[in-house]
Amino acid sequence: MKHKKAMILDVGGVLATNYTPQFWEGLSDDYDVPYDALMQFRKDVRADLWTGAMAEREFWERMSGRFHAIDGADARERLVSEIRPLPALERLAEWRDRASLNILSNHRTEWIAPVLARIYPLADHVIVSAEVGCRKPEPEIYGRMDASLADFADILYVDDTKNNLPQGAALGWKTLLADDEGAWIAQAERWLKAE
Repeated sequence: MKHKKAMILDVGGVLATNYTPQFWEGLSDDYDVPYDALMQFRKDVRADLWTGAMAEREFWERMSGRFHAIDGADARERLVSEIRPLPALERLAEWRDRASLNILSNHRTEWIAPVLARIYPLADHVIVSAEVGCRKPEPEIYGRMDASLADFADILYVDDTKNNLPQGAALGWKTLLADDEGAWIAQAERWLKAE
């Protein structure tokens, strides 16, 4: 084993921008669709979308079916364009010298493909919810990652959603909430450098 430490990182809000709420606000404004109705749609499809029970194409078809004014192809293009790298993504190669890097994300691989292309060469394990049929904060997805990291005693898990951290803590992982300003990066680097 090359490293004694393992780092688990979320994608949205940690390595790349989240597409909400600007995406939904833009659709509401540009297509004159009530924001509350879009939020209800999001809530209705979230579990199936994040676990892969719903194909990506079906998501856009259902959106266009419920909100006839919305052009699904335009909406998809908007969403993908809003997912951009965050500063931590640039640090992965350096962090890889100090710890095993691992990804645990509620997402669609279709939407984060450019980010994943940069991550795959550096990560030991990549778990994306839509590919494995379960999502955070369900215990199963954490168990999959934990089983992959059985040889590591010192594990740091970084997520931008507070509700996702307790499951990791229950497995003995140190947890760190990623803030919008990126102050978490300095904390993670202190952990990486500590013996």
